Amino acid sequence: MQRSKPAQPEPTPPRWAIVEIAGPRRRKYAGQVSTVRIGQCAFVRVECPPIPAISLALQNDCTINGQFFAAGHDFELKALPQLNKEFNPSHVHCITECTEEAAKEFQLEFRRTSLIAKIAAATEGAEAA
Repeated sequence: MQRSKPAQPEPTPPRWAIVEIAGPRRRKYAGQVSTVRIGQCAFVRVECPPIPAISLALQNDCTINGQFFAAGHDFELKALPQLNKEFNPSHVHCITECTEEAAKEFQLEFRRTSLIAKIAAATEGAEAA
């Protein structure tokens, strides 16, 4: 009697989406999402496109990590190269399909918001002192 091989799931074609990873700090990745097999396991792959450099000027004086920055100081965040991440499907909290433009804008805005939050936290700390 011949044994048949178990059916292998077909890889899914890539589509643009925002993927939220479960955990104490919910991480979000935006890019082309597909399913890949590595060994015997299936993973969710997110291919995040490169992020261009960001410039942001301070509105108020603040101290960040012990270093003083005057109002008007420009913060420059370097461009980030393409990033490919594979996740165990059980770690995926949700997948929100979107357009390519929306995924790229989400990445840029998420990075900009993270920088603003760090500056705001540092500014609040300086005002409380």
